[in-house]
Amino acid sequence: MRITDLLDRRSVSLTAAPKTKSETLEKIAPVLIYTVVGILIMGLLMTFIVEPVSYCSHATVPRGVLA
Repeated sequence: MRITDLLDRRSVSLTAAPKTKSETLEKIAPVLIYTVVGILIMGLLMTFIVEPVSYCSHATVPRGVLA
């Protein structure tokens, strides 16, 4: 498929609807899964990696130096 094929009006149907409930879930599941898993991973990274490093860097700076 070329990029020019994507620009063709007939290549994308905005009014297409899934026929069954299972087809709907199959199409929406990746979007939901990627979003939820991505937010979960970022939250864990922030909690266990970024926060301790940030706390240590702030705890080692004497008070009044940066103020």
